[in-house]
Amino acid sequence: MPQLFIATFRLDDSNRPRYNRCYADLNNAIQSHAHPKFWKETTSFYLFEANGTSIQIADAVIAATPDFDPDIDLLLVMNVSQTRGHAIRGKPTDRDVYPLLQLRK
Repeated sequence: MPQLFIATFRLDDSNRPRYNRCYADLNNAIQSHAHPKFWKETTSFYLFEANGTSIQIADAVIAATPDFDPDIDLLLVMNVSQTRGHAIRGKPTDRDVYPLLQLRK
C-alpha cells in the first residue's frame, strides 16, 4: 500500500551544466517513484505517494542521478505516513536536522 513521503533537496550550483543535469535527473527519479500522484509546486520539494521505505527511495533516486555528489549536494526523503522513517544523502551543514528528526516519535 502506498504511503505519503516528502523529498527535498539542495544542489550545488557552482557548475551550472552539472547542476542542470543533476536537477533534471533528480526530478525524474523522484517522479518515477510517485504512485500515482505527486505535488511539486514549491522549489526543490515533493509531496508524493510511493511504495517502499525512505531509505529505498533515497537510494534509488541517488542511483538514478549520476551527477549527485554527497559532498556538496543534499537529499532528504521522509515518510510522513509514519512517525519514523527518513533518509539523508549528503552532508547537512545545519546539524539541527538530526535532533529535529528524532522528535518524530
